[in-house]
Amino acid sequence: MKKIGKIILIILSPVILCVAHYIFSIFYFLFPFTDSIVTQGIADDGTEVYVIQAYYNLNEPYRVGLYARYPGENWRYSYLGHEDPRWREATLEFHQNQVSVFNRGELRETYTLPGPEIEINSEGWDGNGYYFPDSCAWTMEEIFQHHSEQTDS
Repeated sequence: MKKIGKIILIILSPVILCVAHYIFSIFYFLFPFTDSIVTQGIADDGTEVYVIQAYYNLNEPYRVGLYARYPGENWRYSYLGHEDPRWREATLEFHQNQVSVFNRGELRETYTLPGPEIEINSEGWDGNGYYFPDSCAWTMEEIFQHHSEQTDS
């Protein structure tokens, strides 16, 4: 009987370790399963920039996007990721009319900042992201709401 118990323990040990590792990984990479501002900054010309993440589910954990607004203009959304683990160490680097977005020291994307000289097509696209009509007065709560709604579609 003791021999059977040892065999069962030998067989189940790797399974238990794998399950424990999986649970630890979920919490390490995804916790706390909430929407948040990852990082923010203001360019020399006053352009506001926010990197926002919204939790979706375990298969596609976080949708990450960059929101930028030239003073007095509408907000622009630019895609950063949709199957990402939680961003914890993001930074922005501004240079001339561009912003570079880094996550954990790795360059994720460089975008041209919105401004008065940017041409926007009829679909609201300027080559770097989509503009939201009548969004210049959006609060941060409204941006979060919009970004969260994008994860539901």
